[in-house]
Amino acid sequence: MTIKKLTYGMKGARIKAMIDAYPDLTDNQIADKVGCHPTYVFKLRKETNVPEVPPVEMSDGGRVVPIKPAPKPAPKPAADGITQVLEERGSRYGNFLDHARITYRLKNVAHDFAAEKGKIFDPDQAEALDMIFHKIGRILNGDPNYADSWVDIAGYAKLVADRLEGKVR
Repeated sequence: MTIKKLTYGMKGARIKAMIDAYPDLTDNQIADKVGCHPTYVFKLRKETNVPEVPPVEMSDGGRVVPIKPAPKPAPKPAADGITQVLEERGSRYGNFLDHARITYRLKNVAHDFAAEKGKIFDPDQAEALDMIFHKIGRILNGDPNYADSWVDIAGYAKLVADRLEGKVR
């Protein structure tokens, strides 16, 4: 078995130290303190096998209170309408598991590269990129001639471009 030796730059070492010293901080909180993108913190946490703690919120008194996860609703039997929608989507976009694999890989490559380059994205930029990767996954896995997927990609890019030009939608 080969053991991978991890090497970190100065910023990586600071992140690693914060993960060890403050295990209750989320990736976003560490990224804010160190001045990097949360994906870099995520990558280092993943490499060191230290799980992220659940997000926290500040109460009125300034104490940190863990956010309780919402209770899971009881599973409902699939209605005929849901089955029909899933079958239609499957014929248009392909097998969901294959789509998920493609999209997951695209997002990981982008997040790793962004972390390496120290890129920090605003929430709308990060979400638009994720949705664009989702649409690319559908194109690669399903019908590349379905115009709506291409239009959606242009739409997400346009929303970010418009916001950067001061036109918030």
